[in-house]
Amino acid sequence: MGASRDPQAPSEGGQGILDALATPVFAVDRSRRYTAFNPAHAAVMRYAYGAEIELGGDLLEYHTVALDGELVQASFDRALGGETVSHRAWVGQEAARRFYWTTHSPIRDDDEIVGVAVVSLDLTEQETAVQSQRRLAAIVESSDDAVYSKTLDGMIITWNPAAERMYGYAPTEIIGKSVSLLTPSGTEEHLEVLMERVRRGEAVDD
Repeated sequence: MGASRDPQAPSEGGQGILDALATPVFAVDRSRRYTAFNPAHAAVMRYAYGAEIELGGDLLEYHTVALDGELVQASFDRALGGETVSHRAWVGQEAARRFYWTTHSPIRDDDEIVGVAVVSLDLTEQETAVQSQRRLAAIVESSDDAVYSKTLDGMIITWNPAAERMYGYAPTEIIGKSVSLLTPSGTEEHLEVLMERVRRGEAVDD
């Protein structure tokens, strides 16, 4: 009678699929020990923690940043309780921190939960862009200068408090309206010339 196979261990074909994925994927047993991982996950652990992971190694021992380990442990415990848990967080050592959306899912063998499967998506660029937008929005909102933005066809889409003070329109009154409301009579043609330059990608100082 042949030896039984670990229900968490991928088949040869399954491991080939894992290895081909650019997305970091791994599985651990109830003791948090690796039963499978792909090269993308190994590369993440090497970059984030300087760790060379191995099958059978303890997942938490590779996490050298305490807060990261606490987050992993909390998600792992909930997954062992039957939940599918997702979180978004910056992880890794200070010089190598990246922003990941990570999902922990229970692995079941019949009715028994025997481990946890984990998939991570690197959202660093997206999160950095969002944070930059938030910082810019905060600067615009607190500026003493009137700042508003409009589409290329002249519809106003943002309006800061200083613009409200200068022009007298509340955001609810002006957003979605034409910039012609702010244009002095007789200057419409000049404005259209400026907008055409903007459409061509020029920065216009008028």
